[in-house]
Order: sequence, then structure tokens, then C-alpha cells
Amino acid sequence: MLGFCKERLISLDLRVCSNYKVYYDLERLLQVVGCCDNLEELLLNYPQRSKVSRHQISLPKTLRLLHVGGNMPEELLAVIIGQIPKLTSVTLENNLFVTGDSITQSLPLGGLKKLSLHRCSGFTPENLHTILK
Repeated sequence: MLGFCKERLISLDLRVCSNYKVYYDLERLLQVVGCCDNLEELLLNYPQRSKVSRHQISLPKTLRLLHVGGNMPEELLAVIIGQIPKLTSVTLENNLFVTGDSITQSLPLGGLKKLSLHRCSGFTPENLHTILK
């Protein structure tokens, strides 16, 4: 489906997909998303059972807004954030294990303009202080 509109697609919201089959092969899904040349906004849920290799993920450099729900591993989040130079907005939701290291160590050169944390109990005050400097 994404192959037909990959040149024109600027926003992709996969959070509404209640069918687990959409996320069965998350690695392949993210590779297809990486081919969307003009994608600026990606919203997705990270399913609990996913096993994604950080070496297989390549997201569009045009991405500006990233919204991730679910317990995405910190190291995978760091890889994703680190490879998107124009990223200005990050929202993390329902992640009990994120400490914020992925954001403080992988901030894009332009810096974040918006950071939203919803139910991220592992995020440390030290990391928030580092981001706000």
C-alpha cells in the first residue's frame, strides 16, 4: 500500500491499527516507511513482542515529528533519533523503561523544539535537566 503513495505521503499514523498483523514484521514495515521520500510525521506503537535489529532501520531524513508508543528499547530509540537530522518533535508514550539517555545522547543538530513524555516512568530528572540546557 505504501509503495503507491511513497512520493506524496507526508504523515503516517499507524497508532490506530488494532490488528497485530500490521506489526508482525515491524522491521520490514519500518524499511518500507524509510522509502517514503517526503515523510515528515511518523506515529506508531511499538508492539511488546517485536524484535527489530537496529542495523535494519532506515527512516527518512525528512522526518520532523516522531511519536512512539509502547516499550521501545532505549538503544533502538537512540538509533532512530540519531539518524534523523531534521527531527524537531519527539513524543514518547507508555514507555516504562525509557530513561532519556537515548534523547540526550542522540539529539539532532538543530535540537528539539518539542518533547512530550506521557507515562514514561523511567525518565530521570538529570536527563531532563541536560535537555533543557
